Amino acid sequence: MVKEIRLFVEGGGADEHTQIKLRRGLSMFFQPLVQKARDRKIRWRLIAGGSNQETFKRFNRACKQAQGEFLMLLVDSDGPLPEGAAIWTYLNKTFGWSAPDLTDDHAHLFVQAMEAWLVSDPEALRAYYGPDFNAKPIPNTNEPEKIPKDRLVPALEQATRSTSKGKYHKIQHAGDLLARLNPDIVRQNAASCNRLWTTIEQLIDPARKPI
Repeated sequence: MVKEIRLFVEGGGADEHTQIKLRRGLSMFFQPLVQKARDRKIRWRLIAGGSNQETFKRFNRACKQAQGEFLMLLVDSDGPLPEGAAIWTYLNKTFGWSAPDLTDDHAHLFVQAMEAWLVSDPEALRAYYGPDFNAKPIPNTNEPEKIPKDRLVPALEQATRSTSKGKYHKIQHAGDLLARLNPDIVRQNAASCNRLWTTIEQLIDPARKPI
């Protein structure tokens, strides 16, 4: 049995304080899984790595030192993921990364960016930003992974620009928003999230049959 699950996530900036905010937000999002892991005496660690290159470096370094931990990488795909694509093949082609000793269970993506998970749950966005949040600029909230990355953040900024919190700011807002998301809604709308969630469930309970 796995004794520790360790997830290396792109984001949080270069500052420890903002990395803590991202870690807390994602840990709240994954709280049902975190609790299941703890019930089975499996440790949970989430590391916010900053840039995608720095995140991969930290992940790769940790893999060489791992002793029973199951390590996973979670980064932006920065573009559409071809149907049926092998994740490590995609990462090698896109970023030049390779991990020949690891399966695709160790590699996961925000498709096309982390904000796709945020826009999957417009009600969570409205609850955070208040009544002046305007969902209209955000296209395809039921298929957020089809929104090009270069359109996703501007759409979210436009949707939030008149709110009391001001327009969307990744470093300041993302952690708080992730903590508010409904995982069931995000999993339904973002296949990448469902894949990661299912992988973690299988690690916690290997006898569980995939849905």
